[in-house]
Amino acid sequence: MLNPRAGRLSRLEDPCTQIVGAMVEAGFRLVADPDPDLPFEAQLARALAARPEVLVVAGGDGTIAACLPALMGGRILLAPLPGGTMNRVTERLGLPPDPVEAVAALGRAKESWLDVGEMNGRFFLYQSIIGAPARLGRFREMQRHGGAWWPLVVAALRALLRPPGRSLTAGLGTPRRRIRARTLVVTVPPGGGALLTEAVLRETPWRRLCQMRDWIRGRLRDNVDVLAVESESLVVTGPTAALRLTLDGEVTIAAPPLRFRLRRGAVPVLRP
Repeated sequence: MLNPRAGRLSRLEDPCTQIVGAMVEAGFRLVADPDPDLPFEAQLARALAARPEVLVVAGGDGTIAACLPALMGGRILLAPLPGGTMNRVTERLGLPPDPVEAVAALGRAKESWLDVGEMNGRFFLYQSIIGAPARLGRFREMQRHGGAWWPLVVAALRALLRPPGRSLTAGLGTPRRRIRARTLVVTVPPGGGALLTEAVLRETPWRRLCQMRDWIRGRLRDNVDVLAVESESLVVTGPTAALRLTLDGEVTIAAPPLRFRLRRGAVPVLRP
C-alpha cells in the first residue's frame, strides 16, 4: 500500500515503481500489485483479499496507524516504510529514513510485536496530543498537501501568544491519580513499559516556546513545567463537549471522556 501524496514519497520521481523494484530485489514476492490511485480503504481491502504474509505500508505515521484495526491480533506482519513527514514509527523501528533503503532493511528483518495505544476504540503507535497544540496539526495537514509553510509558522506564533486555555483533567492508573493540565501528551513506550503521560501544568509565551523546543527534542518530560507519569491507562475529561487531539499526527475531535490504554504485543511487525 502506498500513499503517493505523503511528504517523503511525493518527492520520489516514481514511488510505486521504485519501491516495488526494491521489494523484488530484497526478496519479497508480491501477491497483490499496489494501486496508489485507489482510495485508502480500497487499497487495504484489495491487499487483505490476497491473504498476504506481510503488508507493506508506505506512508506517514497516520497511514500506518490506519491499518492497525485490520492487523490487531492477527498473523499478517506489518512492514512500514518511511513515506511521510515525521516518520516517528519507522524511526523507532530503526529503519533508514529513505523509503527505498528501508525496503532493503526489511528484507533482512525479523518478526516481532508492537505495543499499540488505544483511545476510545481508535489506535495509534506513537503519540497523542490533547489540547490547544493539536490545532497546529490542521495547518501541518495544509502544508503536507501542497500548501506553503507560512500558515504553519503563523499558527505557531499565535499558539505561543494566545491566552491560557481551560484545563484538562486526567485520571491515571489504579487507584486513580487526578491531574489538571493545559496540555497532555500521551506516548506509547518504545521498548516496553507503561504509557507515558506528560502533563503541561503552566503556560506563558516563553514557557510554551521552551516546551515546544523540548517536545521537538523528545525531552518534554525534562521541562520544569511538565509532570511526567507512567500508567497502564488514563481517562481525560475537559470543559467542553468535544476535545481536539492528534493520533500519530492526524487531527481528530472526540467527545470526552477520552479513555486511553496500552495494548501490549497487539500487532506483528517486521523489525530490522
